[in-house]
Amino acid sequence: MNPPPYKGPTSCTRCRSLKRKCSFASGSIICDYCLKRETECIVPTPSNPIKSCRRCYKHRKRCEPGDTACKRCTDLGVEDECVYFDQDPSDNDPLIMSPNTLAILDDLVSFDFPFITPPRVSSVLEKYMVALDDPMMFEVDTGKEGWELEDPDMLPTQEDWLLLYNHYTKNGEKEPIGMLFDIQQFLFDFYRKPAVLRLILCCKPTAYKLDDESGNRAYHRARKALFRSDLTPSVDLILTYWHIFEYAQFMGRSSIGQQFLKSAVELCLQLQLNKDPDTLPWLNHLTPRQKEERRRIFWGTFYFYSGQLAQDPDCFFLPISGEQVKAPSQINDPTPIFVPAELLKYTSETFNVLGTIKLNYTTPPSSIQSVIDLGTRLYSHFLQYRTTIPQKYILEFDTPHHISTADQDRFIAQISIVQEWLVEINMNLNAGVCISNRPTLFLSCLPSCHPMYLSKSNQIAIQSAINTCYESAWRIYSLRICFDSLAQQSHRYPPTDKRLYHAAASEFRLFEACIVFWFISCRMDPVWLVSCPLEDCNTVPVREELRTIFNKFGENTARVPLMVAVNAMTAEMQEVAETGVRKNVDGKDNGLEAIEIGLKSMSLGVEVESGLNENPILEPKALLGLLGMELGGNIRWKGRKEESWRLFWKLHN
Repeated sequence: MNPPPYKGPTSCTRCRSLKRKCSFASGSIICDYCLKRETECIVPTPSNPIKSCRRCYKHRKRCEPGDTACKRCTDLGVEDECVYFDQDPSDNDPLIMSPNTLAILDDLVSFDFPFITPPRVSSVLEKYMVALDDPMMFEVDTGKEGWELEDPDMLPTQEDWLLLYNHYTKNGEKEPIGMLFDIQQFLFDFYRKPAVLRLILCCKPTAYKLDDESGNRAYHRARKALFRSDLTPSVDLILTYWHIFEYAQFMGRSSIGQQFLKSAVELCLQLQLNKDPDTLPWLNHLTPRQKEERRRIFWGTFYFYSGQLAQDPDCFFLPISGEQVKAPSQINDPTPIFVPAELLKYTSETFNVLGTIKLNYTTPPSSIQSVIDLGTRLYSHFLQYRTTIPQKYILEFDTPHHISTADQDRFIAQISIVQEWLVEINMNLNAGVCISNRPTLFLSCLPSCHPMYLSKSNQIAIQSAINTCYESAWRIYSLRICFDSLAQQSHRYPPTDKRLYHAAASEFRLFEACIVFWFISCRMDPVWLVSCPLEDCNTVPVREELRTIFNKFGENTARVPLMVAVNAMTAEMQEVAETGVRKNVDGKDNGLEAIEIGLKSMSLGVEVESGLNENPILEPKALLGLLGMELGGNIRWKGRKEESWRLFWKLHN
């Protein structure tokens, strides 16, 4: 049986390459897809005669011709669809539209039919229609190294955007302005930002809800995004790293957060953020707003790094400074874009100076004379740096242990002008006086440093250390009490300034004041009080106030060791106040088992099986620690330098 006559083409080359159905109108030699796009329609013909029907050919089945249809189509009951190819083996050329045919089609397309107005489709919409009509795999550059659909958890959602918008605008009550980066521009570019940056920022509003479904899901989405993130150096990656650091600090996982902070500082050096953008020719294309954001991202990174250098005993050290970067300033576009932060530069630098002093006391000097000389030199350098800070940023009051109402009014006026960081920088300046002189102060408890055994110059050096540490400790304590009181007196300043009067982040500086009060009350040889008459700091109100402040900490924060130490110090101060007996450093074993105050290291989001000691006890955070001194005779501060200083006191006792 001869095959029926040829009924038309099968598919054109374009539809075949797109793996789409190629349909022809009745009597047309151009498929509907090519006709719609006005493209050339080429229908190739097979080189060998096809002896099977179209249906068997399509399904690659054996075709056994019958009387009216093949056996397979007959068995399936689709005899009407059994159509055979009719092809001349000598005709191997493809069917190509002639120029005349294309001209006729153009005339048909452009012909104005009466009473019919063809709808106009925009070019953008037409591109979307074509893209949606084509298969997705042919719209993707498959030349790249594979491709896959994005994880739904990584995709930006409207809920995430609203979460951050409400967080930064206080539910729409204020403008979304930031201190360390451009929040308005971030919200505008939210859907184009890296997933890990978007999701770690979504963790901040839910940080207090980790037990809730929303907070737990936000954390795990951010964790997944971090493992899949693109680590190409960029400013967004720096932002991501120090937001992870902030989150880890809040959750009490300091050792984890410090790794990301180190990566952020290294990226700052790699991208040259430690140089002002106005001095880099390749950044001339940036707008003033973008340059200011770049400066603030640097100062934010430098602030976090300097704070860790001053407080964390295991902080890394990298050669970075802000000498070549301008201080933060305001940009109006047309409204203010950033929170005023002119003091951020000086606050970061004071932390860096505190960290430098701390590094000098990592190991004790070789002799008592070396301690005095080192303390004198560090204190002189600190006073020299202090002269570089403008006077308008200094909170001055005449009596160290008391701040009058007039002083408070002056502070309120200063804060209304300067805004942020004023409390913190003054705490740092007074803490710098304490830590640079405290090792010299501690010499006053040694019998070998009795005034009768010292030269006149060394006596003056120790007396100066006693007086300066005592005065600075009182100033730290008075500032904390003053601002805790002002925070409750919101009628004295605008409601929008209430956040400026919280001194809750000053515990490490207040801990320095507490150490000085404890040492002068319980350890210092009373003979020095003859040449250094000091007002009594071992009073019931002082002890109770210190206990109240430090007992507010939770169980999973880095400040828990401070709370334990302060409770031990105030208990010993109370005992001395009641009995009048001081404990001296004699280097003898009192028979009591030593108790070390340490910080428990925790893993971020990892469950540890019971019975496994996965979380070691680390040295607690502090500006200088206890320098080998023991509280109550058997309570010690954990740390490598503590052992060295403890041995120093025994050798020079």
